[in-house]
Amino acid sequence: MVLGNAPSCYTMPQIYGHPDLTITRMAHSEGFTDQWSSYPVIISYTEPPDYANPLISSDGKWEYSISGGEAVLITYLGDEEVLIIPQVLHNYPVTHIASTSFDDFFITGLIKKIIIPDSIRTLDPGLFNKLFWIKDVSLGNGISIIPEGAFEGCVSLENIFFGNNVKEIGDRAFSNCLMLEQVILPESIRYIKDEAFAYDESLAMVSIGKNIQSLGNRVFIGCEGLIEVRFRYTQLPSAGVELFPTNLRTLFISYDGKGKQVPSIYHNVLTKPYYHVIYSSGTNIPVTDPNCYFTNDEAIIKDGPNEKIKREFLGWDTHENGNGIRYEPEDCIVIESSSITLYPQFGDPIYEEEGDMKPVQASSYSGRWDTDWGEFNIVEERGRIRGVEVDNPTSFLEGTISRGICTGSFGEIVKKKKIIFGSFSFTRNGDFFTGYRCDVLGMPLYMCDQWNGVCLK
Repeated sequence: MVLGNAPSCYTMPQIYGHPDLTITRMAHSEGFTDQWSSYPVIISYTEPPDYANPLISSDGKWEYSISGGEAVLITYLGDEEVLIIPQVLHNYPVTHIASTSFDDFFITGLIKKIIIPDSIRTLDPGLFNKLFWIKDVSLGNGISIIPEGAFEGCVSLENIFFGNNVKEIGDRAFSNCLMLEQVILPESIRYIKDEAFAYDESLAMVSIGKNIQSLGNRVFIGCEGLIEVRFRYTQLPSAGVELFPTNLRTLFISYDGKGKQVPSIYHNVLTKPYYHVIYSSGTNIPVTDPNCYFTNDEAIIKDGPNEKIKREFLGWDTHENGNGIRYEPEDCIVIESSSITLYPQFGDPIYEEEGDMKPVQASSYSGRWDTDWGEFNIVEERGRIRGVEVDNPTSFLEGTISRGICTGSFGEIVKKKKIIFGSFSFTRNGDFFTGYRCDVLGMPLYMCDQWNGVCLK
């Protein structure tokens, strides 16, 4: 095709059966009025799915078409209760499920569960809205948009598992899903459009990830059983009108306690900040308890961290240096009005056999000491020491080291609080230390202020 004096941008009409078209555009040669040159222009063209003449999959379960080197599912012909969408048909990746796929009423009544693989990138609007008996849906990681009305009217839907890349939930995508009780949205979610969950009568709890940017109009209108909408690790986002159901007596909005501002759209709803229990692991990234806690909630303390060098785990402490409140695994902690960070506390290394290598961080006061006041496991770290009595783990000592002299305090842990009985000072000389202990007033204990010890290992 030759175009004389063609414009610089030329749009070719769709021509079926010709995926690549090459046309020649004539250009006037500069400085010459009667000479022309030509150069090729490539127009890329992708033929749409052929719905009128579909192919049949080898297992006879699908009608499909090929478009741009990818398979598009057109009609489901099977009879399975658990439907696993294929990833490949005749060596073509399956990337698109067309809106006609579930139009057969008698077949759709059989499907109870659908599993969508990561290869699927596109769902058509209203795709699943005839699956009245479906209960469970698992979406793959290839889906970024759940289109308008995708699951609208799926009255039996109970569970929806989202992939990790869903960014947008379209208008009425999950409206009138009467059996849906809980929705956990991934961190990738940014936009929730108008009436996305409208009239979901059983919906009680929705949890929304940290990247949410906006909620549309009437997102939860008609959700009269809604109790909590939780925003994870985020400020409350902007939102449209009539966001919530008319019954607000039991509904509340929960948000990260670090958030300070509550937009006016939420002012007619009870808002409650929540907090976290964070477990510091020293050199590694802290681990956050996935549960959210409100003021006066109780949290169960988890087990100690795994370490390459095996050491006796002494518990978790609210202060990194061990001077705070000490908790053991399975203890209950009452959450107040802020998140809490706990730090692991360790004692002596644990040797499996005699002669095992000692830890690299062995120091002058680390070890097990037999003293006038009982045996203590003592650990020195970064100029501080911590010790626990072997026969009475609630008895402790802690202090600092300056110029080889260790000074500090000792006491008992009573009802998870440290009670200081007095102070001490001692100096190590070889496998021995010598020093003294005094009560809180500086008076000798039991008429004897000496405190001596010998290192057992």
